[in-house]
Amino acid sequence: MWKLTKLILLGRCGFAVNKARIIRVKGFIVQKFIVAAIQMDIALGDRKRNFKRAGQLIEQAAKAGARIVCLPELFNTGYDYAAITNQCRILFAQGVRKLKKFASANALYLVGGSIAEKADGRIYNTSLLIGPQGDIIGKYRKIHLFGPLDEPQHFTPGEECPVFNTTLGRLGIMLCYDIRFAELGIKLGSQGAQIIFVPAQFPDPRLHHWQVLLQARAIENQLYIVGVNRCGSDLRNSYFGNSMVVDPRGRLVGSLGQGEGILLAEIDLAQIELTRKKLYYLSDRKNKPLYV
Repeated sequence: MWKLTKLILLGRCGFAVNKARIIRVKGFIVQKFIVAAIQMDIALGDRKRNFKRAGQLIEQAAKAGARIVCLPELFNTGYDYAAITNQCRILFAQGVRKLKKFASANALYLVGGSIAEKADGRIYNTSLLIGPQGDIIGKYRKIHLFGPLDEPQHFTPGEECPVFNTTLGRLGIMLCYDIRFAELGIKLGSQGAQIIFVPAQFPDPRLHHWQVLLQARAIENQLYIVGVNRCGSDLRNSYFGNSMVVDPRGRLVGSLGQGEGILLAEIDLAQIELTRKKLYYLSDRKNKPLYV
């Protein structure tokens, strides 16, 4: 069974001391590497504050042994559409510089939550994967845009779902609302993804949806899911946090509550093959035309 092995305190956003948690969860076979989910409160439009807090938490995760760290969706600005619309190129360039610095300074892979990207006159909600040397390995542009948060009025949907090769395995990315669409997870799994990271701004009151959807994507594709939600609130919504890691059998490896903190979980990629050998239903999946 998984068990809690470490609990320490950090400062919360706003830099007042409070109980933000680091949780380390140990697996039942051999430890391979540690991933970290950064659950942070995002100050709407306050890039300086958000970058400072993200950098602090990434450094803490690195010191605790994390090899891959993931930030929440739109971690630098939140849904500040005025800034996203009018300053997108500046925001993206600054975000890229900061993410590359965070990754190289801590010698880890960084799933950079997401930042707004402007290309060919269009704005995308884009997640970057940065390598330990500060190199950009690749990017994913959010495909499914969430109407209640006005994303379709401000962003253009992406059209590709890449899987990235790293020295720690094959990684896929889905952004928040994407998790509701099983087909995307199936596509990433069929392309060889072993871990899917889900940076999010998943708001109240849909905590139960968040938990079930993350577990469902893990179960149906027999891989690891790392859901990284923000906490706190903005002018329109409150966010319940509850970042979590799910194993290839759909079991909860570990999770956070509603406050700010860092979830550390040990990933053993051998569990993917072991799970698929015991429950080999992926080979029974029918061809796509049957489901269309």
